[in-house]
Amino acid sequence: MKSIKVYFDYKSPFSYLAMEEIFKIQADFNIELIWMPWILNLSETYGDIGNRNSKQWNKVKNLYQQVRRVANKRGIIVKGPQKIYNGEAAALGSLYAIKHNKFKTYNDKVFIKFFKRELDIDSLDGISKVLEQCEVNSNEFVSFCKTEGESLLLEIRKSASDDRVFGVPSLVYQQELFWGSESFPFLRDILQGRRV
Repeated sequence: MKSIKVYFDYKSPFSYLAMEEIFKIQADFNIELIWMPWILNLSETYGDIGNRNSKQWNKVKNLYQQVRRVANKRGIIVKGPQKIYNGEAAALGSLYAIKHNKFKTYNDKVFIKFFKRELDIDSLDGISKVLEQCEVNSNEFVSFCKTEGESLLLEIRKSASDDRVFGVPSLVYQQELFWGSESFPFLRDILQGRRV
């Protein structure tokens, strides 16, 4: 079976809004999705909240204006976070959910709760509660984070570097990178055998 690597980040509204189309691609082409939670360094990309210059603020404001246009059209709530999150706990939670065959349920809940400002994606306790809501026993989650989960995140970071990932969402099919949902139609063309 053919596969696509999906690099995403729970603090990225663009990752959130892309999920519906990513799952449609999976269904339309009967393709395996390999979920790769990747931690985007927001401070590096957009500056620290307290120290952003006017150019960085304009970038952030425009980003959320664009996000709200898409979200409002689809009836999705996207509230901008009130602080800079790392998101590693949520990423580790996704890997734990994958291990227990509950990724889709977990993924939906984390994105919805985070962008309604109902979830701290840096809180292992908060993520444990989401896992429990997804019917995943979270008793071993903290130990998973310190062992297998940490190793998996390091592997993903290396894979992202090898795949030249610089932002999310990024899909990689046959070593070709498709960044942002506006690139997904080109991926569809290729999956249909039409090289663009």
